[in-house]
Amino acid sequence: MIVAACGWFDADPGCRVVEVFSAEALVAVEAGWLWFWRLKPGKTADPARVCEQLVDDNAPAELETLPAEEVLAALQAHYPTLELDRDTRAGDVDLPDEQTAFELRWSNRHFAFTFYGDAWKQMDCVVDLMTKLSLPCYDFGERKMYTTKRPPRFTGTRDEEAIVKEWERVMMEESAKIEATSPNRLEAVMRKKKWVDSGGMQRAREEAIRRVQARKGV
Repeated sequence: MIVAACGWFDADPGCRVVEVFSAEALVAVEAGWLWFWRLKPGKTADPARVCEQLVDDNAPAELETLPAEEVLAALQAHYPTLELDRDTRAGDVDLPDEQTAFELRWSNRHFAFTFYGDAWKQMDCVVDLMTKLSLPCYDFGERKMYTTKRPPRFTGTRDEEAIVKEWERVMMEESAKIEATSPNRLEAVMRKKKWVDSGGMQRAREEAIRRVQARKGV
């Protein structure tokens, strides 16, 4: 998607700064939200309700207490650059070489990750780490709970390919709209930069996901 995003701007000599910015802006686009918790034996709970309660710092009684430090140690072993703030129970990892990053929040009952940019590979890595710790994944974007026996996969999936292709299509549509209403190429470039600055790439991705899900009947 980096190539597509950079290619979204034309080849005008004045576009180089905008092209660099577009690559940086991609990292600011939220790519996915993965939550992990473990239910007590014999207990059931609606995943959407669990998320709502956890956001409100009201962990459902159905959730087990987790070995938080063990989980954090496993994450830090895999991601040496992971920065943690134990006072706020938050952390983040920046992987500029891969044009991705993620943020982490946790409690003694759950772990929640927000991924940015080209995050599919790292989403798989985190799922693998958490699965080894017997923590099943809830994909907040898909509203789907997985098991540790059948965890989600994000690299090379049909959904990933469909979203990326649709994202490129939405970007091209926005590009055409801007170019059609701009008096010259330089003005079009400036308007495209303004669109990116205003969160346009994230809105385009959200629209791509909406279209893909609509086709699936989700």
